[in-house]
Amino acid sequence: MISSGSARSTAAKRGQAFRFFCNGVPRGLSRFEQCEYYIPQDGRNCQRKMLPPVAWCDGLTRGIQSREMSNREKMLEKIRRALGRNPDNALGAAMAPPPLEDEGAAPATAGEALLLEFEREFEAVGGKTYRARSAAELSEVLRSILEGCGARRVVLSGNPMLAEAGVAEKCLRLGKAVVGWNGGPDEAGFRKEGFAADAGITGVSFALAESGSLVLTSAREGSQLASLAPPIHIALYTRQQICARLEEVLRGLSREAEGGPGGKGRSVVFVTGTSRTADIEQILIRGVHGPREEHAVLLEPACLGDE
Repeated sequence: MISSGSARSTAAKRGQAFRFFCNGVPRGLSRFEQCEYYIPQDGRNCQRKMLPPVAWCDGLTRGIQSREMSNREKMLEKIRRALGRNPDNALGAAMAPPPLEDEGAAPATAGEALLLEFEREFEAVGGKTYRARSAAELSEVLRSILEGCGARRVVLSGNPMLAEAGVAEKCLRLGKAVVGWNGGPDEAGFRKEGFAADAGITGVSFALAESGSLVLTSAREGSQLASLAPPIHIALYTRQQICARLEEVLRGLSREAEGGPGGKGRSVVFVTGTSRTADIEQILIRGVHGPREEHAVLLEPACLGDE
């Protein structure tokens, strides 16, 4: 039994031995002097025996940790039962990941159900979704977004899909000032334009359906600034870029790293909804650390190529 010195007269019973820390906690809670007392049946001639010093965690802390572990296991068992999992199997059958595709398989074209799932999850985190079935519809979508937010200056990433879709030309026809990333030496100039722009337009590497996330890489975009600095972010994607699960995205990123120009040192950004914070008095504010609006535009094959 481990107790404090003040408990010596009350904690022990006749015929039992007990221990207590007779000298308190010397020198920064490092070690205790420990004594053992034995009270005989007649209650007289209490015998005292000095024991070797013990470390701080040898006794008292061990008992506390044991109680904490017990409480933790009880709490986890309640959670497993509430989730309908077998308490004897901590992982449970529900935790088993679904089978993945073959490593070398190319991503399949997303079906309508997967597209709807992505759109639903993207809108659930504050984004807005659009579909463009032709070049004319893409021009109308860009016009509605840019004029709706009053954007005058637009920056473009270096994603080749933007050039295929003629995004720069469409923005210029709408009377917008356009600055695009060309990978040249004037990176400081592009950074300045990025923070001064009203909207940024990028492509994506993947669109993750299960969380409604946009996945952008510097290997494909050239610069991530167009998706991070302006208050309005417009992302263009295709059905082939939609992935159902995070595992598919990670596998695709690995393949892109091996064959892409950016190599394994590139940056990867997962964009899940608009920038938001509630640090001040728990009041939700959008656009403090990034875009306050996120727009995802699906490009059908007719949108790419010459008009």
